[in-house]
Amino acid sequence: MTKDKAGPKGRHAAMTLHGDKVYAFGGDSAYNMDQMDVHIFNTVALSWTKLPPVVTTGGEDCPPTRRRGHTAAPREDIVYIWGGVTYKRGRCSALYAFDYTTHVWSKPSISGTVPAGRWGHSACVLVKVVYVYGGHTHLTGYTNDIYKLDTTTMLVPEGRKGHSAFAYNGELYIFGGDDFNSMSNDLWKFNPETFSWKQIETKGNGPHRMTATCCLVGDRIILFGGDILDDLCVLNLSPSLNMLCKQAEVAQEVERSSGNDVWKPD
Repeated sequence: MTKDKAGPKGRHAAMTLHGDKVYAFGGDSAYNMDQMDVHIFNTVALSWTKLPPVVTTGGEDCPPTRRRGHTAAPREDIVYIWGGVTYKRGRCSALYAFDYTTHVWSKPSISGTVPAGRWGHSACVLVKVVYVYGGHTHLTGYTNDIYKLDTTTMLVPEGRKGHSAFAYNGELYIFGGDDFNSMSNDLWKFNPETFSWKQIETKGNGPHRMTATCCLVGDRIILFGGDILDDLCVLNLSPSLNMLCKQAEVAQEVERSSGNDVWKPD
């Protein structure tokens, strides 16, 4: 870290973390595409420190560039940075996360309707939800809308094609598919009421598949074929106690079989 007598510029976003330190992000020095400044004020030593450029795990467009009029909403070890005005790109709608224990930036995956980019809005955390209100957008000007971001339900499945989909107990499930690099065998469900995704952990030999057909029969999904295959697989969504007891026996039988497979969710 380097000593910084001046500290952050105006219109930054700041919050208190670890009790005796205040983290400040960005500010009016937003006239280039450099990485966003992060300043730390030590309330014991009464001094500012500027972090050197920090690492990122967020891929493209991460870490965020310098900006002003954005917000910072802390939850546990993560601070969520959203909105603001950036140089050349204008009002931003991307979400960023900063881990103040490791000083690593990331770009969380989110679902739902993303608010229009804006600046001058507010953001507050209630329990595990970030609420964003108001601000100034390019299309509508001053706005009084309110959005919420549930930080516990931001996981979404990777983009794919050729997956199987079915509805069960009021929720949408997707299985497998191709992401250009390989075929997958992950299972996800989408809750339309909470508008959130959850990955379902399964047991057994879940097949890697794309362009397979499936149909729901009771509590079981019958999956057939896919790509150039012609085998039949079964997913039991509500296994009985009897089936759980026989799992080891079924698994052994599956290993001896070349054309059938059985797997079930946790």
